[in-house]
Amino acid sequence: MSVFLITRPGNKHESLVKSIEDEGYVAFSFPLLDLQSVAVSSSQLSPLIDADKLIFISQDAVKSLAALSPEINSNTTFFAVGAKTAKTIAELFNKQAIVPKQQDSEGLLALKQLQQVDSQSIVLAKGKGGRPLIAKTLNKRGARLNTINLYQREKVDGKVCDWLQKWQHQKIDSIVLTSNAAIDAIFSDLTVKGMDWLQTCRFYVVSDRTAQYLKKFNVPLENIHNCNGASDDAILSEIICHHNKIQNNLVHARIQEASATMSDKNISEKETQTPEMANTQNTYVKPKGNAVAVLSLLIALGAAGGFAFNFYSHNQQHALIQQLEMNNQNLEQSLNALKSQIKNNSENLAGAIKNELTSQKLQVETALNASEKNISEQLESSLNEIKNIKVTLNPQEVRSLHRMAEFKAKIERDYQGSVAIFNRLDNLLSEHGETNDIRLAIAQDIQLLKGLKTVDTASLYFTVYGINEQVKNFPFNTETARTKFEKKTAEQAVLTEDIADFKQNLKTTWDMLKDGFIRIRDRSKPIEALLTLKEQSLIQTNIQFYLAQAQAALMQKEEKVYINSLNQASKLISKYFDLESTNVKHSLKEINKLALQKIEFKPQFSLISTHLIAEL
Repeated sequence: MSVFLITRPGNKHESLVKSIEDEGYVAFSFPLLDLQSVAVSSSQLSPLIDADKLIFISQDAVKSLAALSPEINSNTTFFAVGAKTAKTIAELFNKQAIVPKQQDSEGLLALKQLQQVDSQSIVLAKGKGGRPLIAKTLNKRGARLNTINLYQREKVDGKVCDWLQKWQHQKIDSIVLTSNAAIDAIFSDLTVKGMDWLQTCRFYVVSDRTAQYLKKFNVPLENIHNCNGASDDAILSEIICHHNKIQNNLVHARIQEASATMSDKNISEKETQTPEMANTQNTYVKPKGNAVAVLSLLIALGAAGGFAFNFYSHNQQHALIQQLEMNNQNLEQSLNALKSQIKNNSENLAGAIKNELTSQKLQVETALNASEKNISEQLESSLNEIKNIKVTLNPQEVRSLHRMAEFKAKIERDYQGSVAIFNRLDNLLSEHGETNDIRLAIAQDIQLLKGLKTVDTASLYFTVYGINEQVKNFPFNTETARTKFEKKTAEQAVLTEDIADFKQNLKTTWDMLKDGFIRIRDRSKPIEALLTLKEQSLIQTNIQFYLAQAQAALMQKEEKVYINSLNQASKLISKYFDLESTNVKHSLKEINKLALQKIEFKPQFSLISTHLIAEL
């Protein structure tokens, strides 16, 4: 008898365990994963206000989202991967969800409602890390997809080796797995002995995707059974079907074994009986009386018996041959009659089928024509009714769109996204002539938002970072002051050839001789003390600190701190470094340019349409 291990988390295993036990099997429950809630912000829930479609992956996703009481667009279409998830949606959201026949990711994506989703807003409510195929496929189809992770699966406490020891003690041979995360939980940190034991077990999985994932752990293909669904009925049906096959194969094997045993027994009996029969035939009664007389009598009887046997045998053979010939003639006549009857029946059947098909074709064509006419009339009637219906404005929808546009502009600073939502709101209001005042206000708000520029903090950040990396390469200012004496000597050092200038030449010669022994220099301006290497390093560090502070101010959107930090760095560079250096000159120019550039991280503005929308 098979012993099953159910690994579903929470309280989802009780009904399946009971169903399996009702079929006469033994089942144990051992949840491998715990579900933990994930914090969800209001901005993550905001796409629900404008969602065209909402997809739930599991019952836990439905329960977690319902607990947050979000605002969901009343026209949103709900989808569920499985029937139980759809039932939970009906209970908590009072909505009828669309469920695929094949209750997995592939079946959901095959729905015709999810084929043409270009530019549609779709929200995917799921657990963290689950169902990547759905998100990837919908993105490829052009949907504006927003994912809300509501919970995450965590492996329960304990060691896999301890689990396997317990399961082997319980004589587990069949394991039910409902997710890839459960497979990872079992096959992680395994010993070679544990892996060998698991590969002998039968595994029941809920989808082809899970079956393919299980193959990666070298589980034999014949031990993997796809239930094609996560419901109790789907899993139980596959279990019963598989075990019925096992029973049928077992019965067939036993029949063959019994048949082979009987054949061997019959052969043995024949081999055993043959010597006995030979002994019986060779046994005779010893004749009494004269031996010669008895022998003569036996010879006469033998001859007469042989003649009589030959005559009888010949007559029997002749009669048998005649009987066989008559039987053959009768069989041939019956066969010919049967062939003729089959031919007639085939012709009659073909004619009847042709007539029936012609009649059915006429009936179908008549029904289609009548149906087409009826549908055309109903469609024309519906169109006339729609034309006569006056569409009323839904104030709640207008306010929801306006709130989303305001949130985009003031909180997220996404002005282009806000403009897109305002354009959508304007298209909605254009169908109603009494909303011209609101549309005029929205047009002004759109122009206002288009005029606002988003500060490119990334570009500014990288520019400041590049300058900061160059600071360590700046050359310090090493200005040399020329003395008055050197200047004067340079002017008077030249001797002339004119005799009248002998006094000047003599004085010049004397000054040059005197300068070889004593030199007196006069500085034209005060000279600052020379900087030590430690002081130079400190100055460079201060400049780098101010530039790093400017980078941090950019990320925190602190405009005053940003400009003040740049100005401080500019002062230090101008004071201590060689301004003739190309590197210093270019970097100082960039810093001054950034400091003078006017930026507004948080521009103040108000939307004109806000008070008009509030009055709807």
